[in-house]
Amino acid sequence: MAYTFRNFCCVLLLMSAVFGSMSPVSAQRPNEPTDFVRKQQEIKARFDRRMGRPENEAVHKPPMIRAGVSDLGDDEPVIGVSISGDARAYPLVMLFNGGGVFELLNDTCGEHPIAVSW
Repeated sequence: MAYTFRNFCCVLLLMSAVFGSMSPVSAQRPNEPTDFVRKQQEIKARFDRRMGRPENEAVHKPPMIRAGVSDLGDDEPVIGVSISGDARAYPLVMLFNGGGVFELLNDTCGEHPIAVSW
């Protein structure tokens, strides 16, 4: 009986030494960001400053006008695509429509889906 009581006391003493020396989690500052979080925030802020503009939507199935009917000048910059004999020209003026900037255009050319990006 004495042997069991002695083991119990040793285990109790060991547990109090181990768990008594541990600091509670609530003593740490939970709202203060860690160095890793702070570094991520700095990188994101630098990236956002360099981009300088928000994300914009894509243009889906833009209206097509025949070249002879269009009022575009001969020196108007366009992005051209030709697939299986079907040709498309996307004027940059259309892509910078009304102050908005569209960086992605989804369309079909020669019965194939295409994405025009710049």
